[in-house]
Amino acid sequence: MMGQVSPCTWRWKDTDIHGQDLRTLRVDGNNDREVCEKHCYADEECNAFVVWEHEYCELKTIRSPDGYAQLYNAATVWSNTVEHESISRRDYFIMDGACKEKRAPKPKAAKSEL
Repeated sequence: MMGQVSPCTWRWKDTDIHGQDLRTLRVDGNNDREVCEKHCYADEECNAFVVWEHEYCELKTIRSPDGYAQLYNAATVWSNTVEHESISRRDYFIMDGACKEKRAPKPKAAKSEL
């Protein structure tokens, strides 16, 4: 179950994130989300992933603070009680909680003029 292979909490939405790929992995449909979570947490650049067709995992790096905020705000808190039938053909998971604080892109400070 998610949350047992990393200290992260996640938000989830039943759609894809286009582009921003780090790499794609083939996974077993029985534990697809957990494998993706484990690989995402192990990769310091990863802050989101997409599971599609219960066979593939795309590790993502969302680099834009605005893009991250949009994806984050569109998603709902993931719970392991979500019915398997609710999972779509392509679902994204984005870091929440302490992992979000560590890996979400930060806005760049405005340059001060002297």
